[in-house]
Amino acid sequence: MTGMSVLGKWKRYSLRSALLIITIICFWLGWQTHLFREQARALVQIRELGGTVTTAAEKSSFFARLVDKNSSIDAASITHISFLGLAVGDSAIDDIARCTFVLPNLESIIFMETAITPDGERRLQAKLPSVQIQVITPILRGQDILRRVQ
Repeated sequence: MTGMSVLGKWKRYSLRSALLIITIICFWLGWQTHLFREQARALVQIRELGGTVTTAAEKSSFFARLVDKNSSIDAASITHISFLGLAVGDSAIDDIARCTFVLPNLESIIFMETAITPDGERRLQAKLPSVQIQVITPILRGQDILRRVQ
């Protein structure tokens, strides 16, 4: 075997092809980083609104740890969000919809004893049709208890 026949078996790539492949990989990596950061921002906003999250995965993904070393949760694996308390009302519907738009595996949002009205629930369901929205209202609110005592 001569040197040419051994080299002939290997595929030859030009510098232009190598740079094109590297560019495509860099664009993909940049897009994945952008998505992860948007999901991390959404998680922060959900927590600022008083929400708690349930995830499908126990630990964050390798990519999540690569981008953010302090990440203890992979926002892409969030499946359920719960809000508790009267601090969340209809005024937060747009913020909640904006936050949850970047969470691909979200299955349900539960509002327990919040100030969400039936109209707010319909608005949120219209914005997030693939997510199950459940509003649990308390049986008696503080004002109702006071009225019944008097």
